[in-house]
Amino acid sequence: MTVLALLSFGCRGPEPEAGGGGDTAATTRALAPAQVSPNVAAGAYHSLFLKQDGEVWAWGQNTAGQLGPGATSSTPLPSPSKVQGLPVIKAIAAGIAHSMALDVNGGVWTWGQNAQGQAGLGITGGTVLVPTKLDKLSGIQAIAANGNYSVALREDGQLLAWGQNTSGQIGTRATSASVSSPTVVSGLPTLRAIATGINHVLALDADGKVWAWGQNSFGQAGTGSAGTTVLAPTVVAGLPRARAVAAGAGRGRWPLAHRR
Repeated sequence: MTVLALLSFGCRGPEPEAGGGGDTAATTRALAPAQVSPNVAAGAYHSLFLKQDGEVWAWGQNTAGQLGPGATSSTPLPSPSKVQGLPVIKAIAAGIAHSMALDVNGGVWTWGQNAQGQAGLGITGGTVLVPTKLDKLSGIQAIAANGNYSVALREDGQLLAWGQNTSGQIGTRATSASVSSPTVVSGLPTLRAIATGINHVLALDADGKVWAWGQNSFGQAGTGSAGTTVLAPTVVAGLPRARAVAAGAGRGRWPLAHRR
């Protein structure tokens, strides 16, 4: 299905002659297909694909409703199927058994497992069987998910996080079982990029500095030592100014970095 966007160019036709009784000037409008950058995301046992027209397709395990069909199933879905109930989407993300989508208007949608509040609906437990919009979130420019938690980056560079917090990955400066509503991660400057490991977070600020927090069992927070959980966002020392960040399941990595 082609999604059409209505574009107004504000072009005016010729003015009617005095006393001619002609039609008033009309705004010229044209229809153009809405296009986004195709992308993929993968959870533990499910996969998501974002089409150029903004549709999301999913396949794989659906025991927690992470494919968004409106029901759970013990039988895997081996072929891609369109996720219903979503507007035009521009970005996707996946945790172990939950899914996220960012629409073209900056709204965030979640579905799937919610045992640790990773769906961000203000409640913990159960599953979210259909894509559900987080009404308290707006003006979002990027999303990320991993493990059993989620993060969203606002257009103003402020970060929010929710879900499992047993390793301090929500950035509340303390550990807890979970945080079920989007919560601002304090102590950070303006950010421009984010990445999520299974239990730790990386953030890239506007000056090219990398920040990390959460689980640090293998030194993935980059603090110079391993073992101690990092409860507050901390600058990773010794890095050149970076252009991008990425995080794996067991360790953090920065594949692109440069000095300015």
